[in-house]
Amino acid sequence: MDGTLVHLKAGDVLVQRVTIHNWINNGSEACVIAFVLIDARPVMAGGRRLKAEG
Repeated sequence: MDGTLVHLKAGDVLVQRVTIHNWINNGSEACVIAFVLIDARPVMAGGRRLKAEG
């Protein structure tokens, strides 16, 4: 998702894990977003822990 534009509509669900959160409302109307934060284990790949970048 980094560097891309994602258009969300009412009722859409987005799961964002281990990425920098940079939300911008480019619309002409206000929006309401509910965020749920949960504890998660680090992401492992090839025996190495992946780090968040951004």
